[in-house]
Amino acid sequence: MESHTVVASSRKIISILFVFGCCVLLFEYKIIHKFGTVKIKGRKRVEPWQDRRETTGKQVTAFRLPNVLQNLTTKGTEETFADQHSTNYSYFDFPEHLNINVDSFLSQDYNLSRERWLTLMEARQQMRLEKINFFCQKYNIREKSVAEFVRRKPFRHALYANDQQKIVFGIVLKVASNHFKKVLKQFGGTKRLYMLPDEKCKHRLENFFKVLFVRHPLARILSAYRDKFVDHHIPHFVHIGRRIIGSERKGATPLEVKEAIDVSLPEFIKYTTKGPMTRSNAHWNLIWYHNHVCDLRYDFIGKLETIGDDFAYLVHKVSDGRLNASHYKLMKAYRGYHGDQEKLRTYYRNVSTALLKVWYDIYKRDFELFGYSMNILGSDLWPFQ
Repeated sequence: MESHTVVASSRKIISILFVFGCCVLLFEYKIIHKFGTVKIKGRKRVEPWQDRRETTGKQVTAFRLPNVLQNLTTKGTEETFADQHSTNYSYFDFPEHLNINVDSFLSQDYNLSRERWLTLMEARQQMRLEKINFFCQKYNIREKSVAEFVRRKPFRHALYANDQQKIVFGIVLKVASNHFKKVLKQFGGTKRLYMLPDEKCKHRLENFFKVLFVRHPLARILSAYRDKFVDHHIPHFVHIGRRIIGSERKGATPLEVKEAIDVSLPEFIKYTTKGPMTRSNAHWNLIWYHNHVCDLRYDFIGKLETIGDDFAYLVHKVSDGRLNASHYKLMKAYRGYHGDQEKLRTYYRNVSTALLKVWYDIYKRDFELFGYSMNILGSDLWPFQ
C-alpha cells in the first residue's frame, strides 16, 4: 500500500511540474510577442522582428517586417502600400518580396514628403541589415570582436575612415570605388585603417558609422572584365590574362598567350571558378568575404542600383541633415543608373548556362546577403527561375 501511495504522489508532482512549465513557456511567448526584445537568462536575445522555430533539430531565425513600416500613415498614394505591408510576417526563408516592394515603391514618383521618404529609407536599411544577419546566421558565420578584427591587419585593407563625419567606409572595387574615395575627401579627408596603429583603428571601428556600398555581382564581374581585359591593358592584368588564355583556351598559340589582349568573358568567368587564388584579386573577389560583411556587421548597406536615394540618405544620416547630397559629383556620375540589364544580357548570352551555374554557386552568398538574383538575365539565359 505504501509503495502505491508513493507512486501516486510522484505522478501528481510530475503533473503539477509539467503544467507549471507549460504556463511559464506560454507567459514568455506572450511577453516576447507583446513587448519585443527580452533577455532571458541562459537563452539567446530575441528581437521584435525575429521568431525562433524548431526545424529538423535546428533553430532558424525567421524574418518579420521591421516596425518602422508599421508607422506609415495610410494616406493618399501610400494607402495600398501600407495596407499590404504594415503587418508582421514570419517565414522560414527570408521574404524577398518585401524588400522588392519597398524598392519599387521608392522608385516611383509619388511626391513623397521628406518625412515619409526618410521613414521608407530607414525601412529599406533595416531590411537590408536584417537580411545580412539572417544569412550570416544561416551559414553560421560569427561576428568577430573588434579586438580580434584589429589583430588581423590584412582585414583592414578595404577600410577607409573619415574623422569629420565619423564614418568607416568599406570600399568595394568596381562599385564606384574611386568616386566614393573622392566623396570621403570632400567630407574632409580619409585615413586608411590599414595604416593606423591598432588602438586608433579599434577606436574608429567601435565608434564610427560603418558603411558599405554593393552592386549586382553579374554587373560587377562584367565591369571588372571590361576594365581590366578589354578597355585597358595594364601590365599586371596582362600577366593575369596570359594565365587565363594559357589555361582556359584550347589550342592557344604562343603569340595569343604572350599578348593576352583578347581574353573572352567565358574564359574570364571560368578562370574565377578555379579556386580561391584565382578569385583573390579585389576587383572580382566575393564582397562578403573580401569586405568581411559577417565579421564586421556594417551599419549601412547601399546599392549602386539605388544610389540616388541611398547616398542622399547616407549624407542625411551622417550629417544630421546638415549636408546636401546634390553637392557631390558622385550623384552626377551615376544619375539615372538602375542596373545594366540589357548590357548583362548582351554579354552573358555568350556564357554557357552550365558555366554560369558553376559561377553562381561560388558567388551565391553575395546574391543572398545583398538581395540580388540571376533572374535579371531572363529565363532564356537563366532557366533555373
